[in-house]
Amino acid sequence: MKTKNNNSRLLSPRMLWSNISVRCAHFFYSYSGLRTNYNAKAGRLGFTLIELLVAIAIIGIISIVAVQTLYDSVTIRARQNFIEDSSDDFRILASNITKNVMEAQRVSVPNPSEIRITGDGYCQTIIYDDANNTIVSSQVTSDPCTPPDSNFVTITDSNLIVTRLRFHPTGNSLKTVSMEFEGNYKNSLSDHPFQYKTSVTTRN
Repeated sequence: MKTKNNNSRLLSPRMLWSNISVRCAHFFYSYSGLRTNYNAKAGRLGFTLIELLVAIAIIGIISIVAVQTLYDSVTIRARQNFIEDSSDDFRILASNITKNVMEAQRVSVPNPSEIRITGDGYCQTIIYDDANNTIVSSQVTSDPCTPPDSNFVTITDSNLIVTRLRFHPTGNSLKTVSMEFEGNYKNSLSDHPFQYKTSVTTRN
């Protein structure tokens, strides 16, 4: 009867090293294939460079349109406010002149660009300064008084350019006076023309 040699199951160092090397190589290639497969899947779930560039371009276009729309709306609103303010300023100026003529005791128009008002305790002279496109006024408060011929001050706003101011008819002690205003308001945003005509009858 032959005895089995247990040493036949033992591997030589060379064979053992070769076996370990094969197993390590197999594990390495398996791991590398797994990572490559994972990265491919991950790449399909992300964005390519072209897709990112297209998205950035679209966002830029939308931003430009939004900013331009906002700027236009703000500019339009500013112009509307300017027109409203300029109209209010002009109405106040015309209303003050009309009120003074209406309440005057005596009204004289020496020439179409000048009116002299004598009221209760005051006298006023209003002249259209065509050289500067403004309206100037001078007033004294005394009783009795005569409309002044000096110390004139500008009563129009700096943005208001008066191109025409006419009073008619000419004469002394007038009961009814017609007035014509023309001009425009100017600023960096808008140019708002205006025109105003009225006839005023004195109460006295």
